[in-house]
Amino acid sequence: MAALSQLLQSGESGRSVNLTVFIPKVREFGPKCPVFSLGGRLHTENALSGQKSAPIWRQTARDEKPSVIYNPKTYATIPVGVVIRRAPGVTRWAAWSWRAVSVMPGAGAADWRELRRDGDTVDYHAATAQMDLHGAETEAYLQGISARVPSVYVVMRQNVGADAASKPFHVVLVTASPFEAQDYADTGEEIVEKVAMPEGLVAWVREFVDAHHQEETFKKRRRDKTDVNRVEDGVGDPRIHQLSDVYRAPASVRKGRVH
Repeated sequence: MAALSQLLQSGESGRSVNLTVFIPKVREFGPKCPVFSLGGRLHTENALSGQKSAPIWRQTARDEKPSVIYNPKTYATIPVGVVIRRAPGVTRWAAWSWRAVSVMPGAGAADWRELRRDGDTVDYHAATAQMDLHGAETEAYLQGISARVPSVYVVMRQNVGADAASKPFHVVLVTASPFEAQDYADTGEEIVEKVAMPEGLVAWVREFVDAHHQEETFKKRRRDKTDVNRVEDGVGDPRIHQLSDVYRAPASVRKGRVH
């Protein structure tokens, strides 16, 4: 959501966006209007650029209120560098094994820059992605940092093309939400790696959760009090002549005889 964050926080005169979003998948509506269409609904008003107004898609369910609204006061973002390790493969069918091994909060931009080498094992600063926190998702962040090993989740997509051998993966997302990571894992189109969260990043996420988390009050569902004796069931049924017929076993009813 880096593009969205820059657009909403740029403070440029004559540009404003009012928008409601869910799980992000980048989609562009016009050359100067990057927004995030989410696998659910996209609710926007318009984007103003100079003197021209560029209307954007408005897709909402009928009579349904949006549940997630962008609010700068309940939104935070931090750049996180992703370190991917290349090691010799353990089978004859794969020459190399690639996996995300760590993250670096506050890292600068990088494109598969080599960090360290130990024989055939090489660590690369593959990319830097923005990790976003939203006040409506604090339940997921709280579950993540309360685990025995607090973790972040790196979502990657396999590259295809000439440079796929040296840069086999494209970093799509870094998230602190195990729920969002599960959504990406369920699609089967991305690779999701679980990486231990550094202590400084844990403290940053915990501070955000403490500031914005609100516990939901448990409400026990109760059935309506209904008088079952208000309606006489079985009235008009020729098989029922007396109250005991209601409890009579079907096998006790002789063929061709009605009790």
